[in-house]
Amino acid sequence: MGEDHQIAFLLRESAQPDPERRAAALKGLGRIGRAEHARVLAGAADDPDPAVRAAAAQGLGRLGVPEAGEEALPLLVGDADPGVRRRASVAAARLGPGGPALTRAFARLLADPDHHVRITALDGLSALGVPGDVTALAALLGDPDPAVRGRARTLLGGPRPRR
Repeated sequence: MGEDHQIAFLLRESAQPDPERRAAALKGLGRIGRAEHARVLAGAADDPDPAVRAAAAQGLGRLGVPEAGEEALPLLVGDADPGVRRRASVAAARLGPGGPALTRAFARLLADPDHHVRITALDGLSALGVPGDVTALAALLGDPDPAVRGRARTLLGGPRPRR
């Protein structure tokens, strides 16, 4: 099957009632799709199934079209599901500068209960070249996860701890 046939198949699958099929299709579109398919991925940001929303975020990050995620990724970064937030924050960090909405979304994630999400939010703020909320960053200096503490310290411009 040629790439165009694969893409056509994935586009059909992305509209199926089964959320597993939709999620798999969106992941596939992120791998082999083109810029014009970004709207399909962004359109899945409001899907009722968290696996589909996570796949949409992942697909947007892999597709590599920054403007495609400008509206969808800030919403997905603030999703109720931690898996969606994690994949969306990774995708947003991968796509690079995303403007004030994304900066605010990353700043909100600094208080996320999932340490993976906090790490990715710190990486995203670092990729954007902005520190975010200094008070929230300072609070992370006491985080139980050393990866979170280290990234917060780096964004605050503090010295690295001795080992």
